[in-house]
Amino acid sequence: MPYPSAANDSFTPYTIPSSKSQLGGGSTVYITNIRRLPDGRVTFHIGYDYQ
Repeated sequence: MPYPSAANDSFTPYTIPSSKSQLGGGSTVYITNIRRLPDGRVTFHIGYDYQ
């Protein structure tokens, strides 16, 4: 599903599709608040979990 859409404006370990690594390990990535601006640019917030 393309981002953003009315049904999907984030990409996290809890969304479908998930940002979790299929191989395990790595940092957990969160891309949230994905928005398309009137001029076509896309903005978002990005973060990650680290140990």
